[in-house]
Amino acid sequence: MNAEANVAYALVAKDSWHLTMPVLFVHAAFDAVCDTLTSRLAEPMRLHCRNLTEVVARSGHSVAQEEPSLVNAAIATWLANELPGTWASTSAVTQGPSADGARSSAHPGAGC
Repeated sequence: MNAEANVAYALVAKDSWHLTMPVLFVHAAFDAVCDTLTSRLAEPMRLHCRNLTEVVARSGHSVAQEEPSLVNAAIATWLANELPGTWASTSAVTQGPSADGARSSAHPGAGC
């Protein structure tokens, strides 16, 4: 629908664009289709997302179908942390800075 406008914007912004809004990414620990944990696939996301939270689910590629409770809890906790005035805060997710400045999150029972 907006392909032409998106391509035009991408060509202008390609050297300096960054997302500044909060971004949540759920990695799949056992993803054989799109491995974002041991490959370099997630590097552009980490480079261009200024407010990135990452969660690791012990699942295959279909994270939402394989671990729906974890995904829902991660989203709810992320929203509570990112919008504290709107969502009641929880302590279900622990956060800490990573080497590249992105915040890493792990729901209890999640992780590799």
